[in-house]
This record gives sequence, structure tokens and C-alpha cells, in this order.
Amino acid sequence: MSNTSYDKEFSSIPFYNSHPYMLPFVGDNYISTKHKKLLLVGCNHYMPEESSIHHDTEKWYKITKLSNLKEENFCNTRGTCEQLSFYLGSVDSFLHNVCRREPKNIQDVAFYNFFLRPADYEGCIKDLWFSKKDKKTDVDEATKMLPKIIKICKPDIVVFLSALVWKYAKAIIAKEKDMGNSNDFKFCNSPSRHAWNRSIFDSEKQKWMPAKESLRAWLLEKWLIK
Repeated sequence: MSNTSYDKEFSSIPFYNSHPYMLPFVGDNYISTKHKKLLLVGCNHYMPEESSIHHDTEKWYKITKLSNLKEENFCNTRGTCEQLSFYLGSVDSFLHNVCRREPKNIQDVAFYNFFLRPADYEGCIKDLWFSKKDKKTDVDEATKMLPKIIKICKPDIVVFLSALVWKYAKAIIAKEKDMGNSNDFKFCNSPSRHAWNRSIFDSEKQKWMPAKESLRAWLLEKWLIK
């Protein structure tokens, strides 16, 4: 289950009053003597194949509620964490190789998806921008939300699990003065599909490494309390 002690502050953000199923997930072991507070930031939720309500950007951000439970379940942040979707199952297994706690290592972190509008079924927000436009609104809403989530969760370190997300997040990190030290932020390729094993240049190791190995080395150094 998600730790609900942050919900009063989350609910002070208008978006989460109208989209409560997208409240960020905070694991029961987010605060621990074993490790620092780690926030993971994914890319986007997605909708069922037959859904189109998210195609209208203005309507999506102004909606008061979803009447379709299936749509809510598809973009339910806490539900996908607790049930360990394929994507988050990969994250959970990866965290076990770093922290080795039981039974679910997802309980050791906080998580939310950067883009607040879901994409089409099993798709990426970039595909929606190509077909339905309005990239600017999605980016603006996402970059306004990030500092608010960090202010509430107060993570010690943050990992962005998407190259697309990092492209926009790093600009707001550089701009906002109270978001923490730049060394406390890490970019990694997505845990989905082949990107998890794709090489990235590790600036600390000064060499190319598979994305998940670069992240594992960083977390062993930055996340765990020795």
C-alpha cells in the first residue's frame, strides 16, 4: 500500500483533486535507516485502446472525474505500483538487486509519471503529440508539477527513467534554486523493452555502460546508507 501521510499536501494541488487516481505513490519504506529517500520519475500512463477522452488536451486537464473505471485503472499510479505492472515489475526486480529487501522493493521508493496526460494504449506521449498536437501544454504542466512533488516528498535523490523526461526535467532543475544539488539527480533509459540494456555514457565512470548497470552503480553509492 502507498503511504498516505503525504496525501493532504498532494491534495492541495488542484490537478490531484480532479485526478485523484494519479496521486503519486510513496512506499511504506520510503523513509528508512537502510537507505536515503529515492524518487523515481517515469514517463507517462496510457489509456485503454478504445479510449479517446485524453485526446482533447483542454478537456483532460479540466476534467472533474473519469466515469470509466477501466480508464481510471490504466492511469492509477498507486495501483500500478502495488500490482507491479510489467514496467514496474522490472523496476522492482532491479531494486532488489540493489537493496535486497522483501517482499516488494517498490515499497522503498516514491514514484510518479512526469507527464500528466496519458498516451494511447501502450504508447508514448510523443506519439500523441504527433497525432493530436499540444505538446506545449503537456510539457508546461509536467514541469510545473515536478518542483511541487519534490517539495512534498523531499527526496534525497531523484532518478528519471526516461530520456524524454530528462530532456525537459533538467531545464527546470537548473532553473529552480531549491530543488537540490545537481549531483542528486540521475537519468537512465526506460526499464521497458530494450532501452534498459542499451548503453549510455556514465559521466562518473567515464565509460559506456548498459543503462541499468550505470544506475545500479550510482544507487549503490548514492542511495544505500552504509
